[in-house]
Amino acid sequence: MVYNKYIGIIGGTGTIGSIIVKYLLQLQTHFHVLIGGRRSIKEISMSTFYNSERLKYNQMNYNNDVELDNFCSQCLLVINAVGPSFKINDKIALHALRNNCHYIDIGGYGILRDLLKPYEKSIEAQKLCFIIGVGWMPGISGVFSKTIIETHLNSPENTNFNIYYGAVDNWSYSSTYDLAASSMGKTRSYVYSHGKEIQVSPFRYTHHKFFPFIGHKKICMPSFDEQLTQLATSLKQIRKISTFIMLNDYISMGKFMFIKIFYKHNLNKATLMLQDDYQRLVKKENKWGSVICQVSKIEPERKIDTFYYLYTKNNLLYTALPAVITTQYILEGKTKIGLNCLCDSLNCQSFMSDLDFYGIKYSYYEHKN
Repeated sequence: MVYNKYIGIIGGTGTIGSIIVKYLLQLQTHFHVLIGGRRSIKEISMSTFYNSERLKYNQMNYNNDVELDNFCSQCLLVINAVGPSFKINDKIALHALRNNCHYIDIGGYGILRDLLKPYEKSIEAQKLCFIIGVGWMPGISGVFSKTIIETHLNSPENTNFNIYYGAVDNWSYSSTYDLAASSMGKTRSYVYSHGKEIQVSPFRYTHHKFFPFIGHKKICMPSFDEQLTQLATSLKQIRKISTFIMLNDYISMGKFMFIKIFYKHNLNKATLMLQDDYQRLVKKENKWGSVICQVSKIEPERKIDTFYYLYTKNNLLYTALPAVITTQYILEGKTKIGLNCLCDSLNCQSFMSDLDFYGIKYSYYEHKN
């Protein structure tokens, strides 16, 4: 292990980045942390990061190839905590690859995986870990779902498995931009049965559901993201697996439909509209985020539904911590070499145990029909 190299975090003074830095400094490691950001060091209060003797700040613009190359050349591992992902694309990732750095992207979505596929052999040849979607959703959502499948599905051939996910917060412009951009794609509604994709009617599968710990009924629409699609295709033993995004009310549903029709080529306006709507929702519901796994065991005369769930009022912490734990895993050699989403890159049950250390643990309840 080369200890004169840094753990680099681009965007380490931002909302999520500063939380990541705070917890990185608590890791029991010899590595120092290099923060990359646009502002001058005079504008940065390094004392807010507590253990500042392990910190170095590098003013840089990630749109400048020379400055980005210089930053990555100092690092063993690069964490990308800037956005929007749909604007940055593979720019930072390719500079990390060029400089033989491991790479963590807290966003990335499916677009980054597609862009990096031509470089998969290079990533593997250099024995690097490139892990994308290392956040809350995607990220913990996939790790948690896979953990529930591995630990609580005793008879998968007689089990239906539903995943619900959603959150309300005052999201940053970058986060909301990515949400708007990801919603512009072609809508395809499908479920998986024994690993095979089956297209379904979105009208038939969209439904209302009340979750007592959230306290509000949600409009649940079928929606698979990249990580959950990969998970579903690998689960050939499960009778049926479906995933649903939780929309908060008909106003939100209408706004998503509106931007898709009228703002497809104006993502700035779409982003501002969604930000306004989330401010409305925070006033209505307060901040929350949740991933729910519904395990429905089909028995001859009854159906038993067990709901395993994560629930938080601190979405920012849930978004930041996966990058911290994943960094520790990479340094310890516990992650898979190559290009992977989070739930495919490591031991998910171990990851959930480490989240437990930070107070993130799941609960459950049953409903018998």
